[in-house]
Amino acid sequence: MVENDNTSSSIKVAGMTICGPNRSENQDAIVINGKCTQRSFLLYDTVNDANIPVSYAVIDGMGGYDGGSDAACIASSSISKYNLSNEYEDADKLYFEDLSNKILKAGIA
Repeated sequence: MVENDNTSSSIKVAGMTICGPNRSENQDAIVINGKCTQRSFLLYDTVNDANIPVSYAVIDGMGGYDGGSDAACIASSSISKYNLSNEYEDADKLYFEDLSNKILKAGIA
């Protein structure tokens, strides 16, 4: 939602993830503008300058797989700390390839 009162613009962002009907643990994660959680509650943020890029991500915890919760935790915490450029660059590609390898190694351990 974008609010504009002719003096400033702000963006209010919200997201939520809940445990599915077949699991007792919510392994999903959500990232909003550098904040992340794996809890089943609302996560929100307000950006007071609508011209500043805002990041969002929903990470599926791969319920049923060993390490599914860990994979979502590694992904969400890494993504929350990373600032993507406006254009996808080689550095972005390398960062996410490295992140994918970290998640793979955590699943094997």
